[in-house]
Amino acid sequence: MSYPYAGYKEETIEFLSTLQVEMYEGLTDFELDTIGLGFLTFSIDEQRYQLSIKKLEELFGFPSGKGTKPRFDREELKDLWATIGNNLPLNSARSKSNQIRSPVIRYFQRSVTNVFYSRESTGTVSNTDMEMIDSALTGILHRTKGKNVSRGDLNNAPPVMPLLIHLCGYRKWALTNGKKKVRGALCVGGVVTPILEACGVPLKEPGLAPRMMDLDNLR
Repeated sequence: MSYPYAGYKEETIEFLSTLQVEMYEGLTDFELDTIGLGFLTFSIDEQRYQLSIKKLEELFGFPSGKGTKPRFDREELKDLWATIGNNLPLNSARSKSNQIRSPVIRYFQRSVTNVFYSRESTGTVSNTDMEMIDSALTGILHRTKGKNVSRGDLNNAPPVMPLLIHLCGYRKWALTNGKKKVRGALCVGGVVTPILEACGVPLKEPGLAPRMMDLDNLR
């Protein structure tokens, strides 16, 4: 968020439509620390590019981890929502971000949904939002309202994994809804751009200027 990037429509669409993630298997702890979990590939203008997940983590300042599939206790997430939100059950379609009582946690949720795991509608709290909040509060919030211990991600997957799952989800969404005349906004260009630049992709001017967030937006 400190370094906003312009978005490039055509390059972003090509990136999302060709993105593939390959994970290494059977690596030792030393190998994981040295070469990382795997790599991603994509094509722009028929040119293939590759970037290691370790480099992607360094690019965004993410800590490393050993897991590849995030796994959270659903009951823990529900109880966490009762702790930070309201007494109504967690529902990704109806639970609102403005129901989060702590301004710090509410601003964190809005920042996550507008930047790294961006989507068109950010007013509701998705399961991914709750997983990010759970990870962020692990070690800070020791017990939830229901007296459950906050454990966070049970597989120790690093934050880069939900980001890659999110980016890969765009192609799946397009394939599923392409013939249904479903419309939606592409709001992730600013996250894709640093990946393109790190791989040396030529970017066509002009890019779309980033939209800034202020406190009124975060509220």
